[in-house]
Amino acid sequence: MSGVFKNLDASDIRLTPFKAYRRSTVYTTYSAAINLKVPDGKEDIYNEPYYANEFIVNTTNDRSVNTIWYGTDAQFYRFYYTNPKAALGDTTNPKNQPRFLSNKALVISIPQTEYGERIEPTTFEMVVNGVTFVDDIHGNLRTQASLAYQVSASNVVFNLKPSIYTWQFGKTITEFTQAVSDESPAEVSLFNAQVTASAFETELKLDNTTYPNSSSIRIDPVMSEWYNFQDRDYTITLNYSGSGNCILLQKKQLYENQGTDLEGRPKRALVYRYPYRLSLDNAKRLVFEKSDGGTTLKVTSSAPIAPGPIVLTRSQSLFTLAYHTASGTGDSGTDIKAITFTDTFRSASRDGFCINNASIYVGADENGFSGSNGVFGNIAFLKQSVDTATVNTGLIYLLSGSAQSGGRNNIYQTVGNVFRRQGFVVVTDKKVVESIEAYGIDSLKYRGTTTINEVEVSCTVTPGELQFTNNPSAHAYDPVAESYVLADFATGSQFKPYITRIGLYDDRNRLLVVGTVTQPIQLPQNVDTTFIIKYDV
Repeated sequence: MSGVFKNLDASDIRLTPFKAYRRSTVYTTYSAAINLKVPDGKEDIYNEPYYANEFIVNTTNDRSVNTIWYGTDAQFYRFYYTNPKAALGDTTNPKNQPRFLSNKALVISIPQTEYGERIEPTTFEMVVNGVTFVDDIHGNLRTQASLAYQVSASNVVFNLKPSIYTWQFGKTITEFTQAVSDESPAEVSLFNAQVTASAFETELKLDNTTYPNSSSIRIDPVMSEWYNFQDRDYTITLNYSGSGNCILLQKKQLYENQGTDLEGRPKRALVYRYPYRLSLDNAKRLVFEKSDGGTTLKVTSSAPIAPGPIVLTRSQSLFTLAYHTASGTGDSGTDIKAITFTDTFRSASRDGFCINNASIYVGADENGFSGSNGVFGNIAFLKQSVDTATVNTGLIYLLSGSAQSGGRNNIYQTVGNVFRRQGFVVVTDKKVVESIEAYGIDSLKYRGTTTINEVEVSCTVTPGELQFTNNPSAHAYDPVAESYVLADFATGSQFKPYITRIGLYDDRNRLLVVGTVTQPIQLPQNVDTTFIIKYDV
């Protein structure tokens, strides 16, 4: 059969990869609400209870919710901000893909047979109860409307991320110091604080009743100038739920060195300079103060605040302090109040006298003495200002149950993350999770990517080669040779076979690919003939 076979060289074979795309709607969901009563490290494994009398809560797919939650946390969220390489996902820069995991989440799992190598960026779209959620370029899941109002990650100086402490769920942290990598790093120390879960994602709870004057949070900036309002536009956001007559947030300095004495020792003077101090009075009215050590700018809200977000922003010489009041309809946003006032320390001659290098205390004074039994969350420092409309929209975003927002509750206004290469979509916003549980998913679509290699094989036939034929009508049995040979009529010089099919075989003579030419080709006797076979794998 030497007349119908020809050996090929590796140089005759070329691979050309190209992308193929496929739109699909196939998915599976797992709803996971962590059981806060299960100690850290003692979660349910393989749907087996840790306690003999423990009742396992399963998802609709018959999976332990604790297993789903802890597995998601370990793979995609835990230690993400301090060590991005320890978590899966496309984005390795936490400033591009901020991740928040509350105590309740929903996982959308997409089979790899549907998405191939990865879900294409910006192609994931999910509609829940009429609200459309999309994937942005960084793998953040947002509503389409939210894209115009999102906070730029590059403008986040620092964000206190309680999600870092998710493994401490339900535990009192006597003292816990955590360095966080942001635009301006800071050391965070927790004293008798407790990680808890609320309507506003994972938060830090201060307990001044159990730990009087010792429950507090301290932020020690590495670059203090970014944490002052020193002659720049700036925004601070936080969530608070708790009692009145307490300090919310302050950066206040008691003493500072002012020259030296006759013996060369620094002279420490008692001053009260602070670029901002937010507190609540006995009536739970919001109080803002700024002082250069002598003169104090003080503004008090006209109405008591309700649990929720607080936004303090400054644009040029104007401060805007927005908050959520106890009156009004809530979800419609009519209970949002905004106070606008002039920064009297704006001038270059005075503004510098308000800055300091002091630590930032959350829920405590400059000595670390707590005055709050409240819950804090989403504390962020932004090197940008926002206009009143955006402040109001941002507050609506942060309000739980808002019809306009679906319950976004972090400064980036994300409701989850899309991990494209793993085919995982994690909905972390509890209000959206509850909406999916109540109404289901109206529609879900995405585009998957698969790399296909086009194989091109070249076979050059020289004159005199491949002159045999596999056509049985041209064969005759030779009893001497005990094989089939060409019949007498096909041995003349005028007999020239036609090429109708080309087969590719491996080194064990197994047929791999068969190609059929569009019309029979007769091999010429004086020139080479090259056949090119293409197929996709």
